Amino acid sequence: MYRHSFERINNTGSTCEAQGKCHPESCLTTFAQIFDFTKNVRFPAGSNHRHVETQTVRQCLMLGKNAQHTLTQCHPELVSGSCHQYIMTSSENIKNISYTSRTAKRQVRRNYVHAFTLAEVLITLGIIGIVAALTMPGLVAKYRREVLKAEFKKTYNELQQINLSFIKDTGYNICEYDWMLVDNGETIQRAAVNTTEKIVAYYKGKGDELHNKFNNDVKTVSGGTANKYRFDDGNMWNFLRKTFYSEYGKSPNKCMVITVDINGYYEKPNQLGVDMFSFRPTKDGRVIPLGNPKMAKNGANGSQDFTDCSMKTNSGENISMGCAYWASINVNPDDNTKDYWNDFIKY
Repeated sequence: MYRHSFERINNTGSTCEAQGKCHPESCLTTFAQIFDFTKNVRFPAGSNHRHVETQTVRQCLMLGKNAQHTLTQCHPELVSGSCHQYIMTSSENIKNISYTSRTAKRQVRRNYVHAFTLAEVLITLGIIGIVAALTMPGLVAKYRREVLKAEFKKTYNELQQINLSFIKDTGYNICEYDWMLVDNGETIQRAAVNTTEKIVAYYKGKGDELHNKFNNDVKTVSGGTANKYRFDDGNMWNFLRKTFYSEYGKSPNKCMVITVDINGYYEKPNQLGVDMFSFRPTKDGRVIPLGNPKMAKNGANGSQDFTDCSMKTNSGENISMGCAYWASINVNPDDNTKDYWNDFIKY
């Protein structure tokens, strides 16, 4: 659009020059039209200057000067008249426009010329892809650990609430109820099954009772194979998002153990200390996470037999059964200056 505007100005100016060497009165009207036309040119939105092409503006300026000179020579009677004054004013206005034309052209260039080439776009996308490939695995792993951490806290809190409800409803804490069933003639294995079944009944939804189905797939915190006999004494209850295993207690002073897969069996890695943690209902009416080394000799209210949690341990009957305590306090058991969820587990 602007090119056509400038051509119109140029053509009009050439006609004016051809018409009047000695009769600028014929040029006078044309020159006024040129000036009026430049005032009405539509400029890009947001611009503070009139975008008139530099060469055309200069041509109009020279035309105005020539018109003044010729008018003075051929028609001195008009020198003091309004026509001469109009030419002077018009010439001065066009001169002012010419001073801003360079800035205007830069503004046009900024608004309409700059763009990225295809090569630049492809290079940028390639760099973004490389950076994403380097950083995404770490970000995904961190996100997974945060999800497991939140699910662990939720599971621990749920067990605490269930324990309180259990005491209120039965008049026994979980450990007492388990051994009450034994005292009433049930085997310790059957008592553990019935007790665990009563615990999971507090969860919403229906769980599938499964016996000895999943225990061969459990791993230790370091990635080895866990001792399956710690999960086969009581039945297993599998929910959509949680799986429960029970290990019977050997006496009233050594309460049963409940291991929870906090994201369910069908969600990997099924690994002790990562997404599987063991808890003990205690004789004094609590539910504790196993692994506190200060309570290693207490089977009724502590972590007796279940204190191991280390990446350095590769074998043992109760390997990795004691990680819940360290997860609950978020301390790395191999290096107490670091935290559990970010520095200890590898997931």
